[in-house]
Amino acid sequence: MDCSVADLKAIVAKILDHVIEDIGVTELKLENNFYWSISEEELYKLNDEKPTLSVGSLADDWEFLRSLLNEEREQSPSLMLIHAAPLLRYIGQRLGQ
Repeated sequence: MDCSVADLKAIVAKILDHVIEDIGVTELKLENNFYWSISEEELYKLNDEKPTLSVGSLADDWEFLRSLLNEEREQSPSLMLIHAAPLLRYIGQRLGQ
């Protein structure tokens, strides 16, 4: 299966438009900060061994992403998707209830 990045962009934009325009949420308090994270090497290996967990921070993810707005960081913007994913998941879990 292939994933069209252009389609994914349109889908995420549509979801966020719904959150802002239909639900009226323009800002969301990050009531929880830390979350469990699994390394890339272990994330997609589904075997009998349990993965090693590490801890991620929504606040850190948000700060990394905000740096793209100010162009403070010179990292690859595509790498920032790993910081967007936990925030999108958090928003979906909070608003989907």
